[in-house]
Amino acid sequence: MLVIHPKDKSTSLAETIYANMPNVHVVEDEWYERGIGQLLWQTPKEEPILIIGYGDCRGLYRERFNDVLEISPSDLDNPVWVQRLANCQIGTPQIVLNRIHAYNLRRHNGNIIGIWPNAVEFARRNRLHGLFASTFFFNAKDAENYGEITLDMYIERSNYTLYRTLGKLLTNHVPLYKIPEILQQRAYNDTCVNHRNFESFFCL
Repeated sequence: MLVIHPKDKSTSLAETIYANMPNVHVVEDEWYERGIGQLLWQTPKEEPILIIGYGDCRGLYRERFNDVLEISPSDLDNPVWVQRLANCQIGTPQIVLNRIHAYNLRRHNGNIIGIWPNAVEFARRNRLHGLFASTFFFNAKDAENYGEITLDMYIERSNYTLYRTLGKLLTNHVPLYKIPEILQQRAYNDTCVNHRNFESFFCL
């Protein structure tokens, strides 16, 4: 399995999905600088691709975008904080996976798992087939963007359960079309998980 998972502390817990899987190739950071098109082309078409991170209907970001940097006025007297402000990302996010890569991704149709916000819409726009998330919360801040008030601890505990469940299903080669129903049933039987994430998966 090829894993496209840009390093980001907000999504690092998702490594639980593939941590114990055999024959996993995690894309190194250097490929995000060079572009992953060649890597996708070199990957055998029968090999599954797991894509995790932040993004939208346009594709996958290299890192989380538009984080809020909270400072007080007194911090502006500190050169360290001034440098942090200068390094803040302004403008548009760096997208490492977009419609340009759709052709290479379609070679793996039926074997793609996409976990990022609006992955379903990206898949529909680019005629991709596999298992995709519609909305996904990696933390409480993500949930707030959808009007849901919760705690990071609750989201992380819930996601850990989801990641372990999904990892076992993929390791055991459960057909992707069966996974949404299994995850929904898992959430139905456990009142301690965030149902929105468990119910956000669709097979296209």
